[in-house]
Amino acid sequence: MDSLPNDLFLMIASSLDNYTDLLALKLVCKEYNETIYKKNIIKLKIVNKINNHYYLNKCVNVNCCEETRDLFIDYYREYEGRYIHSQQPAMNKDTIYINQKSYKVFSPYCCECFKNYLLFGDKPNNNIRNMLTEGFVDIEYTDAKDN
Repeated sequence: MDSLPNDLFLMIASSLDNYTDLLALKLVCKEYNETIYKKNIIKLKIVNKINNHYYLNKCVNVNCCEETRDLFIDYYREYEGRYIHSQQPAMNKDTIYINQKSYKVFSPYCCECFKNYLLFGDKPNNNIRNMLTEGFVDIEYTDAKDN
């Protein structure tokens, strides 16, 4: 049986960026089966999962509306008159600022729930300075010894 030269085969295998295609190529014959390692397929599968995000319209926190209502009514919408609060939109892919450094994140939470659950957590409130900008994450952490 004629087979492809190794250089040509390696070029084909390296250009496949979908793990299902690489798996199908691995199953074609014994020679390919020995050349394509399981870890390469797993690596492509992980990369595929990391790069494909599921975008959401609303925050995944079921209590988002109740937990953020007071902040929006008392601070963000203080002078707006009648404001009807609803569940906030999810951040999805966004840039956040922590201690004046920018980070790109993907989060299914809205900005306020992201701050409360992921960034503040159980840290004492006197060590955190929240810039309170609507729809934007901008916070600074200070050391306890600075206070």
